[in-house]
Amino acid sequence: MYHVINYNIGSGSRTIIAQQVNSSTNSENFFLLHLSKTEQENPLKAIKEFFESNYSLPTASIALEDMALKVAYDIPAQSWKREEEVIFFILQFSRLIEAAFMIKNESCPDFKVDKITKENMIPKHILSKSENLEAILPYLPNSQDPQDSKDPSLNLQILFFDTPIQELLDTFKAWGKCVSSGLKLDKTFQWNSHLDLKIFTAILEACHLIYVRGQKAEK
Repeated sequence: MYHVINYNIGSGSRTIIAQQVNSSTNSENFFLLHLSKTEQENPLKAIKEFFESNYSLPTASIALEDMALKVAYDIPAQSWKREEEVIFFILQFSRLIEAAFMIKNESCPDFKVDKITKENMIPKHILSKSENLEAILPYLPNSQDPQDSKDPSLNLQILFFDTPIQELLDTFKAWGKCVSSGLKLDKTFQWNSHLDLKIFTAILEACHLIYVRGQKAEK
């Protein structure tokens, strides 16, 4: 088993893990609960809807951080005014996790880039308003390694290789109950919440890059 806490673990390490992922014949059987049949056939549709109709990258990032603070330290979340808003985010992010799982093996050349540019990192409607760093910074992935932004599909392959999707969905469901119902989770969830946040954020950011590069491909 190759537990990937983050991708910044030394030169070449990410490549070694990628080779292990690509050579693996293991496949995970999973019954999708949140995506429609049409979305299962075209998970890009669900990713596009998440970012165009529901949440931007910075908004969703803040919401995840809010949830993690509630789970780990019982600090009330500030991202939502009504319980319905919490439930809506839980549902939409669960859909995003499933879409990420479905698309992880897509070999679309538009997702992978050789050079990082503003155009393949930032949504075009944001760039059309301003290209100042202050305006675009919230839309940049939080990874310290630029290599992680070049191939988001590979990032998802690595993540799901050793992190079962059902485990991720169950964890996020527990987070949702904690936030929406004011429950306190046991210490196991509290101890793991920092790593779980990194994993959820990695999924969010990879999907964001796939969405942005999908915009570019539509031209």
